[in-house]
Amino acid sequence: MGSLLFAAQRRTEPAPTAHEHRPASSAMRCDGLKVLFVVAAAIAFATGTSWGSFGILLPIGGEMLMGVDAPELVIPALGAVLAGAVLGDHCSPISDTTILSVTGAGTSLPLHVNTQLPYALTGGVASALGYAVLAVTGNGLVGLAVAVGSVIAIVLGVRATGVARAARA
Repeated sequence: MGSLLFAAQRRTEPAPTAHEHRPASSAMRCDGLKVLFVVAAAIAFATGTSWGSFGILLPIGGEMLMGVDAPELVIPALGAVLAGAVLGDHCSPISDTTILSVTGAGTSLPLHVNTQLPYALTGGVASALGYAVLAVTGNGLVGLAVAVGSVIAIVLGVRATGVARAARA
């Protein structure tokens, strides 16, 4: 419903004039993607729903980058919203999926959340680094390589320090 109202409202606005669009600086591009990722994660964590965050932030992210004349970053911006919202939902103790998982597994909520945080934060850190590199370089493949490299580095770092063995003992 909100998307339909947004679309209807956009039809009634006057067409933008040439002086309203100016090229985005690299700082805006970099900050925009990182902000979208972090805000989506925060909203999803606070509300416990990734889908609600999608509905709120996808139109905002698209318009934000189209407004600064950066259409090449619209898809990465939407990806940042999706990744951030899923991260926040996965970490949230009030998420419906978290509560259903706890009920199905017959465990306590704090225990389940504590066991899921390392996995979610590993993906979140890797995604944040990947989006930061993508925003600076403008190259999606470089951002993907940094994200995958970050996951590998974190896993090897945890394995080398013995954190996983200490946690199991």
